[in-house]
Amino acid sequence: MLDKPGVDIRQLLPSSAAVAICVWTGYFLCHTWQTLNYVELASVIVGVLCCYVGMTFVIVGRSTERAGPILATLGLVLAWMARPAAAIGAGLIPFFVFVEGRTSRTNAGTRFLFGALAAAAAAFAGLATKWPISRAAGLSAAALACYVGLAQAMRGSRPLPKATFTAVFALMVAAFLALAGVGLGSEHGYVAAVLLAYLAIRLGVEGALAVKDCTSEKVRSFACTALACAGLFAGALLVLQIGAGKRSKAELAWPVVLFALSIILLRLKPYMVRAGASPEQAGDSETSS
Repeated sequence: MLDKPGVDIRQLLPSSAAVAICVWTGYFLCHTWQTLNYVELASVIVGVLCCYVGMTFVIVGRSTERAGPILATLGLVLAWMARPAAAIGAGLIPFFVFVEGRTSRTNAGTRFLFGALAAAAAAFAGLATKWPISRAAGLSAAALACYVGLAQAMRGSRPLPKATFTAVFALMVAAFLALAGVGLGSEHGYVAAVLLAYLAIRLGVEGALAVKDCTSEKVRSFACTALACAGLFAGALLVLQIGAGKRSKAELAWPVVLFALSIILLRLKPYMVRAGASPEQAGDSETSS
């Protein structure tokens, strides 16, 4: 998911955060305050992140390729300590990252496929800590994986065709608004509606600006915003899964954590976008500033 050699933490941050969001969401799609295990949660999140970052280190450069396998192995051990089934999801992530690294990263379809697969594997690692997985939880995890895949597809060095980008961003905004309307029928649907409406407005405004001049820099900026806002979408999905009951309000803590993470990532976006820009683009930005 990185487009240049060497490891830049600013460029790796949005993808790593998206992976962590997927694990967190998968875990709380099937857990409540009563079934929460802090050690298990920490093990699966850190384990999946180690698997993702470790294999990324192997792909991007010689200076980190030795540390990569060690980190990935540590991640598998941590995920196994959480639940053996969770290690399956964690183990699939290095495979998807490796295959993506050996394919054409300039192809948007390839980036979408492997971005969505890695996100789905991360979400599965969280879901697998409790069995069986409900249909609603599985569909929510799949929706989040597709969202992350779309954002990753737009992070390439080549700009998407204007018609393709317009269709994708318009479909995303329409889906958020539709889901917000459907969610109003649930007990805490107003919280989900607020998160989805904010997400639709944020992406809609930036997407409309990018459509006017569909350059690689504008599209990558939009993609970075979408990745940073993954916590808003995931939080809305968690809210919609909250059942009725006196203790249901306490479950809003998990979406709030994702909301706070998204806000932090949005504040860091200028640094992450510059890290992913080409030298020529970075020079232009410094000149204009």
